[in-house]
Amino acid sequence: MRTGTLAFLIGVVLLQQLASLPSPAWAWGLLLSVPLVLVLNPYWHLPAWCASGFLWSLLVAQQILSVSFPQQLVGQDLLIEGQVASLPVVQAHHVRFEFAVQRAWHGEEAVALPQRIQLSWYRNAATLAAGETWRLRVRLKPPHGYRNPGGFDYEAWLYQHRIRATGYVRDAADNQRLVADWDYPLQRFRQAVRTRLDQALGESPVKGILLALVIGDRSAITPAQWQQLQLTGTNHLMAISGLHIGLVAGLAFLLGQRLWRYTGRGMLWLPAPKAGALLALIAAVLYAALAGFSIPTQRALIMVTVVMLALLTSRPVTPSRTLAMALLLVLLVDPLAVLASGFWLSFAAVGIIFYGLTGRLARLPRWRQGLRVQWWLSVGLLPLVIMLFQRASLVAPLANAVAVPLVSLLVVPLALLGTGMLALSDALGAGLVQLAAGVMLGCMVLLAWLAEWPLASWAGAATFGWQAALAIAGVILLLAPRGVPARGLGLVLLLPLVVGAPVGIPAGVARFTLLDVGQGLAAVVETRHHVLVFDTGPRFSPRF
Repeated sequence: MRTGTLAFLIGVVLLQQLASLPSPAWAWGLLLSVPLVLVLNPYWHLPAWCASGFLWSLLVAQQILSVSFPQQLVGQDLLIEGQVASLPVVQAHHVRFEFAVQRAWHGEEAVALPQRIQLSWYRNAATLAAGETWRLRVRLKPPHGYRNPGGFDYEAWLYQHRIRATGYVRDAADNQRLVADWDYPLQRFRQAVRTRLDQALGESPVKGILLALVIGDRSAITPAQWQQLQLTGTNHLMAISGLHIGLVAGLAFLLGQRLWRYTGRGMLWLPAPKAGALLALIAAVLYAALAGFSIPTQRALIMVTVVMLALLTSRPVTPSRTLAMALLLVLLVDPLAVLASGFWLSFAAVGIIFYGLTGRLARLPRWRQGLRVQWWLSVGLLPLVIMLFQRASLVAPLANAVAVPLVSLLVVPLALLGTGMLALSDALGAGLVQLAAGVMLGCMVLLAWLAEWPLASWAGAATFGWQAALAIAGVILLLAPRGVPARGLGLVLLLPLVVGAPVGIPAGVARFTLLDVGQGLAAVVETRHHVLVFDTGPRFSPRF
């Protein structure tokens, strides 16, 4: 199971390395590879597992790409009808939202468009709500990103979210709301919660962070706050993923187990641990729903579900088997998850914790165990963070040691409890939400102070495969239990990752790079000791 899951993962990753997809006929091989997984000798079934991952990923990719935006309609005015399919993101000069297309016309002719598109409304933008049905005059284009190496791959992000066209709403008389009754009840509920939280928090400087922690809406976090979070290695706290879903499930498990013991007769037909697992599963699903079942939330929910179902069915919960089962289910639900850095970071973090707990005989106080886990994660994720982002926070162990308990044990419970109480009492709910905001504001003040340290973060060059392999071996040695020989060698194996430098520019030579910014001109001239960035294009916004 465990080796098969890894082989399945390798197959999924291999497909993402191709410049173009193989013929759809290859997907029929999935009907052959799956039986081979079940009947082949364990020593020979790994290729079948790998083929299954490759072909399953191919099948999903073919389904996503089966409908593309017609090239002849690029830049043409189109009239579309459909529904607002996401929470509208309101920025200073525009509103951005996902739109589910039901009908479309080019002039008088009906045309077929991708079902899910992303729109921006710049001029005279209306007040939108999730689930509303609109008729809009738009201009669209196929999804595309910028071609700068090392930059954010926007086209891959759109592909992962099944968005097959982007565009903007034209300023036209055709734009009108069609019906008052709404679809998308979950998104409507999330928007109602966002409105209530917005009113309760007023002008709080951490409003965007509270919205991110409660409903997964990170659009209101300011660029300055994002920079502080990144420099201190605490930006993972702003995603409703494994940490927060696991926290809510864990608290619900402990509460359900404790309260069920007072039921008396109830203990005869359902043991307390199973009652706690059932409540934990329900709490995790509700919190994931509040976050809109986003992709990181789905991964976390699947992992929690595997553990809780094992408890409910009295199956042995072994860490490696549980992690392998969760990984396989995530890849079956969404093989495109491998395109997200969060996928690798979340599974690596859980694997590091399981590895760190293996072979430890001493029982430590909870606060010391928590600090030890933070140390494991800071060291263990270092190679992966540098490979993904070419940057690592040096104050992350200290920042997380303070921020994780504050956010997980105070801010999130208070914010969720306050959000629930807003439906019963505005005063009580607003008081709890504002208390959570006060704690978060104090935490951000501390993080801002840490971010200003001269050596708060380290930035390096892109890594090579041999550097990464040595660093991973070094981490395994460093986090090994006491008594394992040559643990100190792990530090030596990490050195190529952090001290390796790119080849410098020779004296008297200049390197010229033209950047793809989508408009205007952006050029970079590098010499041995200087860098000049020349950009004549206008700025989209402070966030870009």
